[in-house]
Parts: sequence; structure tokens; C-alpha cells
Amino acid sequence: MNFIEKSKKYIIHIITRDEEIRRTHFLVFGFIGIPLMIGFGLESTFVTKNYPLSLFIGPILLSLIISIFLQDSMKNPLPLFRINMFLLEVLFLFMLTTGGVEGSMIHWMYIYPLSNYFLMGKNEGMYWNFVFILLALFFMVNPLQFPFVYPYAPVTILRFLIAFLCVSLVTLWFEYYRQSYRDRLVKRSEELQKALAEVKTLRGYLPVCASCRKVREEDGSWINLEVYVEHHSDAEISHGLCNECAEKLYPSLMEEMEEGSESKS
Repeated sequence: MNFIEKSKKYIIHIITRDEEIRRTHFLVFGFIGIPLMIGFGLESTFVTKNYPLSLFIGPILLSLIISIFLQDSMKNPLPLFRINMFLLEVLFLFMLTTGGVEGSMIHWMYIYPLSNYFLMGKNEGMYWNFVFILLALFFMVNPLQFPFVYPYAPVTILRFLIAFLCVSLVTLWFEYYRQSYRDRLVKRSEELQKALAEVKTLRGYLPVCASCRKVREEDGSWINLEVYVEHHSDAEISHGLCNECAEKLYPSLMEEMEEGSESKS
């Protein structure tokens, strides 16, 4: 395999590597989230008797399990990630409105920006987080005075907003740095590919016949030196005569040329 083919494969590997990282992130979130969902669902069903919360957890748990098995067979798993992020957003907003014990449900909200940026990427993750924080603030402030919304104190809302933005910014920075590092790798690989496409050199030892000056190929055949150079490099052979060979082969012509040059001078 030559250098150009290796460089092309390396660029493809870098591009597909980004997709592999997101698949791995989803598996990690799934393996962590599934036990949490099961435990949380059992607790809300049999301990706190919070049946509406159990109804929200059930579809999300089912979707997460199905998505883990389907993502490897899909060329683009992004639609699966979007479905799960939407269901997770609905669950978190429901938990936010119910509040839990003294508003303790609010602490689960910080998982959302982590999941968004690591699964959806920097640009789309910002959109999802923006929509979520607007909806969360709407329900926490509760301007329409919905009776089912937990009454959060203004200082709690302010602290939540500051903490949520801090988590979002830190996660955004890590995702931005990862993507920018990947883009630099792709750019350098493309520059390397371009350079390798323009430069093709001969390396190693050339077995040359001491008599006829032919070169031995890898299969054992012997070919002319000019043909070998053209096959193994980007050079093109043009023929001419050096001064010594010209004087040896065409002495009279060389004398005439020398006399003509002397008369001109």
C-alpha cells in the first residue's frame, strides 16, 4: 500500500471516528441510564406511588433499550439520538414541574446538557439546551399559575439557572475542543495527502545489470532503466546526448558545430 492510499484511509478513519465516539457515548449513557430508569421506575411505582412518573419512565426505558440494539445496524444513528433526547427532555420537564421532595427533582436537570453535547454535537446541542432552559424557566416561574407546578423560590430559580449554564458552558468547551482538534487532524491529513500526491520518490536498492543496465523488478523480470523510472515515479524520460557520447558517435557534426560557434564569436 502506497502513501497516498494510506493517507486516504487515515482521513476516512478520522471522519468515521467521530461517529464511533458518539455511538460509544450513547452506549455509556444507556448502560448508566437503564439501571437508573429501572430503579427510579420501581421506586416511583411501589414506594412513592407516583404513577404518572412511572408512565413517563416506561417509554423512555423501552426506547433506550431498543436504540442500543438498533444503533449498530444504522448507518446514521442521529435520528435515534434525537428521539431519546426528546423523550428525556419531556421526562425532565415533568420532573421539574412535580418538584419531588422539597424540589429535589431539580438536581437531575444537570444531566441534560451533558447528554446533549456528547450525543448531538456542539451546534445541535446548543439548540436543544436553549429550548430546554427556556421551557424549564417557564415552568419554574409559572406565569400562568398552573396548579400542578411545584412552587420554586426565586433564589432557587436563580441558582439553578447559574449552575445549569455553568455545566452547559463547561460541556460545550470540551465538545468544541474535541471537534476543533478533530478538524485540525483532518486538515493536516488532507495537506499530507496533497503533498504525497505531488511527490513520488524511489527508495531502497535497485538491482541493475552491470552489462546492459536493465533493472530487475520484484517478480524477477528485467526492464529498461527508463521504463522502471517511469513506472515507479512521476518522472518522464526524455532522451539526449551528453558531450562525450556526441563526440564519440558524431565527431564530424560536433566539429562543425564548434567551428560555427567560434566564427560567431
